[in-house]
Amino acid sequence: MLILLVIFLALVFLSIRERVASRVRRVDENEPSLPQPRSSPMSEAIVEFVGTAGGIYLALIMLINFLKIPVPDQASFFGIKLDPVAALSIFLTIVQPFLNRLLPTLLIWTWPSK
Repeated sequence: MLILLVIFLALVFLSIRERVASRVRRVDENEPSLPQPRSSPMSEAIVEFVGTAGGIYLALIMLINFLKIPVPDQASFFGIKLDPVAALSIFLTIVQPFLNRLLPTLLIWTWPSK
C-alpha cells in the first residue's frame, strides 16, 4: 500500500512538473520581453491541477446525474476506500498534461491542399 502511495505522489509530482514546463515554455515563446509574473510557475501549476481536477469532477457528477448512471459511493482499491468519481477525475488530471504533449506528435494530420 505504501508503494501505491509513493507511485501516486510521484505521478502527481510529474504531472505538476510537466504543467510547470509547459507554462514556462508558453511564457518564453509568447512574451519574451515581459517580466516574469510574481507567482511562480509551480504555484500556478498546482492551482491549475486542483482547478482541472475540480472541473472534471463536477462535469462527471453532472453527466452521471443526467444519465442516471448508478455509481457506488465508495470503491476499494488495494484496501483504500475512494470515491470512484473523484479517483477518476484525479487520474484524468494526472494524465492530461502528458496527453497534451503526446497527441500532437501521434496525430499528425494536415489539411488537404487544393
